[in-house]
Amino acid sequence: MINKEKIWTVLFNPFKYIAGYKALNIGLIIMVLTGLLGFYLDVRFDGLIHIGALKTEWPAMNIFDIFFGWALSSIVFCILLFIFRADFRIIDIFGTLALASYPNIFFVIFTELVLNSSIYIITIVIIPFLVWRLILLYNAIRISSGLNQIMTRVVAFVGYLSSEISVQLLLPIVTSFILTLFPSSAKAQAANTFQSDSSNIVYKNSIREIAEELVISMHNGDFEKSFNYYNNRMKSALNPSKLKNLWQKIEANNGTFQKVEVTRVIRKSGMNLVFVRCKFKQRIVTLQYTFNSNKQIIGFFKC
Repeated sequence: MINKEKIWTVLFNPFKYIAGYKALNIGLIIMVLTGLLGFYLDVRFDGLIHIGALKTEWPAMNIFDIFFGWALSSIVFCILLFIFRADFRIIDIFGTLALASYPNIFFVIFTELVLNSSIYIITIVIIPFLVWRLILLYNAIRISSGLNQIMTRVVAFVGYLSSEISVQLLLPIVTSFILTLFPSSAKAQAANTFQSDSSNIVYKNSIREIAEELVISMHNGDFEKSFNYYNNRMKSALNPSKLKNLWQKIEANNGTFQKVEVTRVIRKSGMNLVFVRCKFKQRIVTLQYTFNSNKQIIGFFKC
């Protein structure tokens, strides 16, 4: 006979059976698999729980997003537990929080299945996964810290909000910095390729104007224009057909694009980060383009 109580425990509080290094090892494997699946399905975790419909150049970037969120949240919770003078082991916090991410792999699959559906269907499917993830997060802290119920709730609430905000703020900066460490090719070769593939591009445009123009062109159904600005690596990763699917997913998540509100440019290590703040029907979304010195796009992210 199936033990229903044990099934519920495995689903919502597996930390009764697994903790420490064992939980860490299992959690790391699951996070790698989730990142690989996200790369294949064109989705990434750009927050602790928040999921975005975006294509990255390498599967390592999808995996890094998840690892970054897990590591940063583990550090935040360790600091909070130290402040509250809880009796805990660092390995237990890192291990249980790693294992608590296992619903994400199902989250990616179901999000992909309904991403082009109505917002109501998306909400119905996504909310149970969010609740499941938050219950696991709470139980991970409760089991690992030994705090009473009230203190655990306080730490879990403050820790989650602090972690989510920190990941949302720091992840775009860190990923953009990583991109600067991996130039696609020599500048001369890149310039030649860019010029030969982009005869219709007006070179006098600033990267701010280019980014705004590309967002509007995607809204108008012109995805070839963005493709012309890509470097070789981006061209192999995100052709016009994939970009079209990607844009449709972004609009499915946020409603129809309405206008560009404001654009901000940050220059760092020879790279230019362009943040385009866009108003969609349901919410404000910031899209980030990363340009190299030849005005080629080497990265495209949703902040």
